[in-house]
Amino acid sequence: MTKKEYLTHVKDLLEKEKIKPSLQLQIMETVTELLDYYSVDFVRELLPSLFKI
Repeated sequence: MTKKEYLTHVKDLLEKEKIKPSLQLQIMETVTELLDYYSVDFVRELLPSLFKI
């Protein structure tokens, strides 16, 4: 999975779970920043309960 695909997946999950837009933005920014430094696989393992695939 590419970084872009993962971010799309995270965004879809946040919308599906009806997370407030302001919190969605914060989460997306955090995940994006993590992906700047770490691989998709590593980030997925960090956040398994929130971002199951």
